Amino acid sequence: MEPKGIYRMLGYSHADNLTAGIISNIENVQTLYLLDSSIREIQPGAFQNLPKLKHLMIRFNDISKIEAGIFNYLPTLTYLELSANKISYIDPHAFDNLTRLTSLRLKHNKLDKIDSHWFEDKPDLKYIHLAGNLIKKISADQFASLKGKKSMSVYLGHNPVETIEDDAFKGFEEMSLLCLNNITLTTITGTFLQNVQMEILGINENKINCVNEEDFAKVFVAKKTEIKGNPLKADCLNKIQLWAQKHNKSVITE
Repeated sequence: MEPKGIYRMLGYSHADNLTAGIISNIENVQTLYLLDSSIREIQPGAFQNLPKLKHLMIRFNDISKIEAGIFNYLPTLTYLELSANKISYIDPHAFDNLTRLTSLRLKHNKLDKIDSHWFEDKPDLKYIHLAGNLIKKISADQFASLKGKKSMSVYLGHNPVETIEDDAFKGFEEMSLLCLNNITLTTITGTFLQNVQMEILGINENKINCVNEEDFAKVFVAKKTEIKGNPLKADCLNKIQLWAQKHNKSVITE
């Protein structure tokens, strides 16, 4: 028996199209799972009168787009996960009414760009997970609506990133974590990290064989930097560790 307030729709569901009002009038639901259900489409207004819903997980389905209006009637939602679908398009205003959202997880989809409108008017937003998509460019305007935010964790790893603009993360204050693991970085100069304070920077599993000594202070801006799984040259590795000790930084290389 599920704990009170948790509802699941798991596998073998024939509801491939969630029409308006199909999930509604469940007074006590706090957590709703729609997992491996072969859902292809969610229409605006599919979720209505769920006054206590806080966590919504829609994973392992065949959804390709998220239109505006789908989540308009979920004022108490704090956690939204749309991971492991086939989403290639999200309307700029799809998340407009989710003002209490703390976590937005969109990993393992087919998104090729980030829209700043997704993050607007969400004062409590702390986690953005976009790993495992098709994002090639990270630009400053994509996070413009988060200017001044503190304690953010942003996951962008496992994307085929070709370009990170210098001001990509400008405006963030005291980030908790920035994950850029496995985005095929071959070099890093730190220009896109300037004036950004953070606790943890992850640049694991890239193709970095060295960081120029004059760039150490620009690259290792975090209190802890993880650079594991890179083909770092031995002499470069030694210089990094000596610099980190001198400047009271933690650089994890293995």
